[in-house]
Amino acid sequence: ADTRSGNSQLPTSIGSGFMVSRGLLELISVLLLPKSNSAHSKDDAGVFLFQTKCEDVAVRVKTDCLSLRTMECIPCKCPVKNIDRIYDDNGKREGKGNGIGKGRPKRVEEWMKIDPCAERAEGKMWSSIPLLPTKGRPETE
Repeated sequence: ADTRSGNSQLPTSIGSGFMVSRGLLELISVLLLPKSNSAHSKDDAGVFLFQTKCEDVAVRVKTDCLSLRTMECIPCKCPVKNIDRIYDDNGKREGKGNGIGKGRPKRVEEWMKIDPCAERAEGKMWSSIPLLPTKGRPETE
């Protein structure tokens, strides 16, 4: 039995069953392209919305999408200005965490130990509010 705490459906590393593979992203990219037999512009391409509560997963999917060179990020109306402050606010509501970074999930703490200079999910390309309707969100949201 899996004795890890947290979401047991998440992989422990990128090479251990990461559900969003490069192949999947390539397929999504092709499906989002405008039909070639029409006079559609780039603006007619589809949109891929990806939402997760796992910061490392979000950063990885964004990096992989951009590496295809067929997708781009678009600025959000309500960007994440400071991800640690969001964690702290959430932690305070749950009765844990006092101070910057104290409310970080254990998964993020482990990720930051492995790669302290990792890109964080903050800035104009990261939404501070959910993009998907409640019924469209993953069950862990």
